[in-house]
Amino acid sequence: MHESSAKTAAENPRPRARPPRAVGFALVIVLALGLVACSQRAGDLGRQNRDYVARYVFDDVDRHLMAGGRAELSRLPLTDVEQAMYDRLWRFFSAPHAYEWSPFGKSRVNPVDLKSGKAFEATDKYYKYLRHAGFKSTRGRYTAMTSHIEADLAMLPDAFAAVCAVERLDDQRRTAARGLPELDAETAGQLDMRLIENANVALILAAALDYRYQSYSYALKRLLIETPDEAARDVDAGLSRLAVGVEAAGRGAYCG
Repeated sequence: MHESSAKTAAENPRPRARPPRAVGFALVIVLALGLVACSQRAGDLGRQNRDYVARYVFDDVDRHLMAGGRAELSRLPLTDVEQAMYDRLWRFFSAPHAYEWSPFGKSRVNPVDLKSGKAFEATDKYYKYLRHAGFKSTRGRYTAMTSHIEADLAMLPDAFAAVCAVERLDDQRRTAARGLPELDAETAGQLDMRLIENANVALILAAALDYRYQSYSYALKRLLIETPDEAARDVDAGLSRLAVGVEAAGRGAYCG
């Protein structure tokens, strides 16, 4: 299943359908294995170094999912728009409120579990984090959940806008390439690689957002059984708003 999904992504640099759940979560996890290791590798002005991050991302995808040809980075110059996308998404991936429990923080998942699907049962980590965070009241857990969901919601508009801007940029690239039939094979190949890179980044954001939503939902259901509180209404309202973003990202509708 993973190999066929990876081939489909390579054939269609700008997918619009929601990626299969297993592939989506796998992309999230393999991204995490690299991003955690390079969290301090920043470029100028504190911006995340795209080459360092992306090299880890695609190396891990190649090693654990592709089981074949080398996944490489395009040598085309990185545009300001693409750098801005990496900056915006890095802020979402490395948000402090998710560091303790998300695959982008301390949480680890064994890579050998990726193909078996066991790695995708990790949405209880947020619940466990809340249970052991030392809150002095039951309402404190619900208040924390609300603030975490609100933090994600606050980052989504910029993240979506950044991905949308890159999609429009890639449309311009395709139009320019069609208007230049004498384009050399080397440049055409590098363009295809860049289109795939950018499409995969969009898939990773969709999977990461879905992981957050599933984690919050699981924690809410457990807490409603263990320690019901009126504050759960605020959490539920936040989840309803977050679900809109999850659905849009799943469809690849970053441009609204």
